[in-house]
Amino acid sequence: MKKTLVILTILAFVFIGCGKDNVKPSDDSLLTTEALKIINIVKTAYQEKDKDTLKNYLAPALAGSMFKGLFFEKAELSFTPKRVNINGSTVMVNLNWTGKWVIKGNNIKRRGVTVFVFRGSPMKLISVEGDNPFLPINIGRWAD
Repeated sequence: MKKTLVILTILAFVFIGCGKDNVKPSDDSLLTTEALKIINIVKTAYQEKDKDTLKNYLAPALAGSMFKGLFFEKAELSFTPKRVNINGSTVMVNLNWTGKWVIKGNNIKRRGVTVFVFRGSPMKLISVEGDNPFLPINIGRWAD
């Protein structure tokens, strides 16, 4: 009986001591999570040609140039984040990407490396440095 009582007491302490501690994420972790979430939202909105959503998450100048590239019939983008740099309120996400577009019946495939730069509160994509996954080709050749 004493052994059972001792074992139950030990188990009670183990279960009480193993309670979940709420770990608060760091500010950098929150910024990174928000930037990655916005990347996925922008990617989906681009593929669906959802200009209203794009306006919500892009700086005005970037939105204007991106809208010029929405002349495809179908687009499929894939992003692989590689590194995140945070400098004050600026978040830079380095990533590799691949893209497939159908434009006037032609299949186009591209890939590249880019840096998405975010700033502000709420956070917005303010620039795309490097290979821009949202401009699949030379616009003048394909746009009417």
